[in-house]
Amino acid sequence: MAKYTWFLLAILLCLGHLYRSVTLSLTLPIEAATTRIDLAADRAPFYHGVASGDPLSDRVILWTRVTPDSAGPVPVQWEMALDPGFTTTLRRGHFRTDESRDYTVKVDVTNLQPDQWYYFRFRALGRYSMVGRTRTTPTDAVDQLRFGVVSCSNFQSGYFNAYRQLANRNDLDAIVHLGDYIYEYELGGYGYQAGIHREHTPTTDLITLDNYRLRYSQYHLDPDLIRAHQQYPWIIIWDDHETADDAWMGGAANHTAGDGNWENRKQAATRAFLEWLPVRLPEPNRPERIYRIMDWGPLAEWVMLDTRLEGRDAQLGATDPALADTCRRLMSEEQWKWIEGELADSLAPAWSLIGQQVMLAPLEIAGLPLNTDQWDGYPAERERMYRTMAAHPERNFVVLTGDFHSSWANDLPHDPAQTGYASYGVEFVTPSVTSPGGNYWFGEAVAQFENPHCRYVDLTQHGYVVLDVQPHRVQADYFFTDDILSRNDFVTWGTSWQVCPGDRHLLPAVGPNPPRKQLPAPAPEMAPQLPNGQEAEGAPPFIVLGAYSSPIQDRIVFEYFLHSPIEITLELLDPGGECQIRHNWLNLSAGLQYGALDIADFDPGTYTVQVEAGGKKFRQEVKKVDV
Repeated sequence: MAKYTWFLLAILLCLGHLYRSVTLSLTLPIEAATTRIDLAADRAPFYHGVASGDPLSDRVILWTRVTPDSAGPVPVQWEMALDPGFTTTLRRGHFRTDESRDYTVKVDVTNLQPDQWYYFRFRALGRYSMVGRTRTTPTDAVDQLRFGVVSCSNFQSGYFNAYRQLANRNDLDAIVHLGDYIYEYELGGYGYQAGIHREHTPTTDLITLDNYRLRYSQYHLDPDLIRAHQQYPWIIIWDDHETADDAWMGGAANHTAGDGNWENRKQAATRAFLEWLPVRLPEPNRPERIYRIMDWGPLAEWVMLDTRLEGRDAQLGATDPALADTCRRLMSEEQWKWIEGELADSLAPAWSLIGQQVMLAPLEIAGLPLNTDQWDGYPAERERMYRTMAAHPERNFVVLTGDFHSSWANDLPHDPAQTGYASYGVEFVTPSVTSPGGNYWFGEAVAQFENPHCRYVDLTQHGYVVLDVQPHRVQADYFFTDDILSRNDFVTWGTSWQVCPGDRHLLPAVGPNPPRKQLPAPAPEMAPQLPNGQEAEGAPPFIVLGAYSSPIQDRIVFEYFLHSPIEITLELLDPGGECQIRHNWLNLSAGLQYGALDIADFDPGTYTVQVEAGGKKFRQEVKKVDV
């Protein structure tokens, strides 16, 4: 169990109104510095790095997050160039962020040239961000594309070495994340590894908007995730853990009556996802819709689905006769019509790459589906997908899947007892970045014996897939990170499988793809340049990364970072400016910390949290509302 310190303090507070006084409890769970994350002072105020995503031929999303010293609107400038030194700025613009969007910045930059690499950066509060690198998609024929494919990155399960290795390759066009970018579990919950100092903050299950924002903030402070976002555009979809385990349209396995209203939780999770990730909404007024398509010229297209939240009925047991009900849905009818329309109306590229959440190929043991959270739990929907594929013989379908914390290379068979030429397409299931693999009693050999269309199975290792796309074949190389309990560069090649045009079945490849011609220079790891000849300031004594009111939980939560142990003063000012709580404590550890302030006995209104240490003061307004 992680070591952390709880300070429980009782403070007598005089409220002064109508001469009444009450005793309130101040709970400050000031955790020990067990999260090994460094916030370099020269990256202020852009501690969370930069990112880009959803590239099209003429546009791309740029993203960052500003951490101001005090609350209030922050003007931000952005600019793009063809070189990392910005000798000639091609595009620039302005953005205004504030606490309503958690100080995130997301800009859809348009009027760009196709098939072009760009460098970008932001400026706010007198400082530049690090430089990021991104690209647009081609419109003309290209002879090769290469993508990193990842899923299931549980912070408290291990280090993000897969992200580290992908960032260092310098031969990818984009990174595709197939869901479970964050995990909603409490400190010590699912996948927790003691002793590696990657404890989740906040320490509870994620329920409210502030909870989800804080968790994204923590993940975005990971140096390897920062580096991978810095180097490539990302294409991202959610799975269940961006909300709660085994989520469906109306609930989740990890959601009980005590967690409040499911729709409120889902909306909070969706909002934080869209704030903190470089995702473009196909319909801006419909934040629940993430299914979309991205063309990469005549060679390929990415068709990104939502098989998780948008139209899914609740999961059933493996022996439930209702599994066969043809009315059960994994996706809404609206999404089905969109898929069928896109495949029918658009010009067919050489390869249709379908990115989605849960395993499409059947997986049975002793004649029963192993996991009804997958398409196995919605057999009528799978048959519809197969019919859709069969209706387009001009297309070559390659399905990319996450969720399962294991590696699979599958044919998609007419009959589960057959494989090879009796197939609608192929499927590559990527291993997890860190989340625990399946500890199944039957093992790989039994899985393949019972399911001969599963051409390759590894149930335990972590890593990523590199998908190489060429006109004459698509090849998936599986790489495994040997050790996720320390930050390292160790990696082994596991296997490679390929599919050729018109075949729709897998063949083994002799080895991983050879090195590709290197891309333009990586974005530099060096500290951001300071404008106007300014000199870098020393590390601040503390950095408040976020402070939020949590109306459902009746508390104020905040995340902060200490460069060294220091005495901290916290004050809570009421709407009239009167100090209602004041407390001093000596924080004994440096690192990422989390605190919570109980305000259950306070009246609704706007309060001010004020934190002071080493002569530096942070102030932010938070609201308590009746719910």
